[in-house]
Amino acid sequence: MLGSSNYGTYHAVCTGGPVTRYEYAEMLKKLTGKDIHLVPVLGDGSERPSYSVLDNMMLRISGMEEPKDWKEALSEFLTECGFHPTL
Repeated sequence: MLGSSNYGTYHAVCTGGPVTRYEYAEMLKKLTGKDIHLVPVLGDGSERPSYSVLDNMMLRISGMEEPKDWKEALSEFLTECGFHPTL
């Protein structure tokens, strides 16, 4: 990127989304096999924008490879940490 004429703000986020924090926590629970009770946090919308998804648009239009699916990346991370995820 540094040697190219491409400029701007680049997001580099895993594909397979969008996913909420709650959905992410559910997948983490599933992959680790932990018996954890998750409680969704419902707000009045003032805490965060109603739609604030990061997009890899600049990677795509620059012809750069997008990161892998978030579920696959999470599973690989857990394996590196010593867990044996079950996807």
